[in-house]
Amino acid sequence: MKESAQKIEMDLNRGDFSSLVRSLTPLLDKLLEHDKAKAEYLLRQFDLLTLDNMPDWGHILHPVATEIIRQTENGNVKFFDNEDFSWIKEAESLYSEALSEVLLALTQEENIPAFQEIQNEQTYLTSDDKWKVIVLKGYGESIEDNIALFPSTMKLLNNIPGWVSAMYSILKPGKKILPHTGVYNGLLRYHLGISVPEKCAIQIEDEVQGWENGKSLVFDDSFEHSAWNESDKTRTVLFVDFLRPLPFPMDILNKWLVLNIFSQSDFIQNAKKNFYKYDSFQKEQVKLIG
Repeated sequence: MKESAQKIEMDLNRGDFSSLVRSLTPLLDKLLEHDKAKAEYLLRQFDLLTLDNMPDWGHILHPVATEIIRQTENGNVKFFDNEDFSWIKEAESLYSEALSEVLLALTQEENIPAFQEIQNEQTYLTSDDKWKVIVLKGYGESIEDNIALFPSTMKLLNNIPGWVSAMYSILKPGKKILPHTGVYNGLLRYHLGISVPEKCAIQIEDEVQGWENGKSLVFDDSFEHSAWNESDKTRTVLFVDFLRPLPFPMDILNKWLVLNIFSQSDFIQNAKKNFYKYDSFQKEQVKLIG
């Protein structure tokens, strides 16, 4: 008997993985029909999870979920076809409204925090003030003061199924973001070009794509990637992480991991604390609107 999504989710919240494993078994049999030993190994990892080692669940399940996702139909795609996402046309139709909000925000760019001021662990990646961010939502936590300043952007975001994080990413002239990898392939990244000069691009392994104003890119940031702005103007994109579409029951496990397990990691919790340190942006923006 096929378990319901609701039952699996309820069981996961109680620390019971049995209904998930029952539903996951036929999926792995299909995805890994050529490698039964790997399928059995992945399923055995759920036996390691107990209420006593709950703080370690993320470390145990991260490689398991990552490997299962890699085995799915689009698990190794780097840049996705926009036609795969029905909501993209609606998002792009709101570009002009989002642009107006961003242009106003950029009039007081000096109050916008640098990326590493939000995520302190990222100083190896960037340590200057040439990559700035306006965070609207991070790992499921809404930054209400910022959200209030971007109503059109929020209308756009709320059309994206399963979005969990969003910010405006601002690269100043000459900025290069070094090659790095995202933490988990259960999220996909969406970029909407907002203000994009020439000589700006993103590279994932050996594939390079440029942004365009009002146009979308969807990619898997768990592959090594880098980005640059070699122009003399500022580049701004809307930057969104959303839950990767996955077959049942991986979609249930993936959502639960992102919102309940990985979001509790020290890396994420430290970033959340920093969301609220930089309130000068909101105060000055309210004056401009007001």
